[in-house]
Amino acid sequence: MPRRRLLAVAIAGALALPALAACRDQPTVAAYVGSEQLTNAQVEKMVDEFPAQRRQTDAGGLRRGIVSLFVTRELSLRLAEKNGIKVPPVDPAMAASLADSEKVSPQSEVAKLFAEATNARRAIARVGGQQAPTEADKREVFNYLVHDPQIGPLQYDKVKDEIDSPDMQQALGLRHVLRDAVHTYDVTVNPRYAPLSVPVPFTLAGGQVSTFVLLPLESTAPPAVVDRS
Repeated sequence: MPRRRLLAVAIAGALALPALAACRDQPTVAAYVGSEQLTNAQVEKMVDEFPAQRRQTDAGGLRRGIVSLFVTRELSLRLAEKNGIKVPPVDPAMAASLADSEKVSPQSEVAKLFAEATNARRAIARVGGQQAPTEADKREVFNYLVHDPQIGPLQYDKVKDEIDSPDMQQALGLRHVLRDAVHTYDVTVNPRYAPLSVPVPFTLAGGQVSTFVLLPLESTAPPAVVDRS
């Protein structure tokens, strides 16, 4: 079964982030995390680094994915510092693999952001401990896998125990930490890039399915299943 691209997947709801506050209401800015900012111009430059066909069919999804990666990187770096975690240098082999999965140049800005966000998130993956998925969590992930499609709609009983995996438990534990971090580190996002999401990887079917959980960071965020392919 194919590995899903990071920027093409959305599971378990949107990342609900505060809209730009009045003091930050600058139409040229895509997102702030503390004093760091990502501009619309930077987003567009990175969108242009994708193949033309991908841009033509999913430009909006690419923009949201890029902003999500920026927020993920910045929050992860701050949480690593707070918890005394040293974020290692990006592994060139990992970076090259991620760039290849997105069909972008390893030297591109979007490949650099992709690798940095993934590397930083991995560094803090254990910060929230582990939390067993509820029945609703399992159903949400299963519904995505059916929608993808990666498994059949009648296979829930066959795979539900696999969804309760170490990766999933770790992802659910991290959700609480990231939810608090949205407010702690003053995250604001231009509404044009909503909904955003934070990717957390997990595997299913003995590693045959490799995908990303995108966790809602607001308790009031409605659950959703979105396919950005």
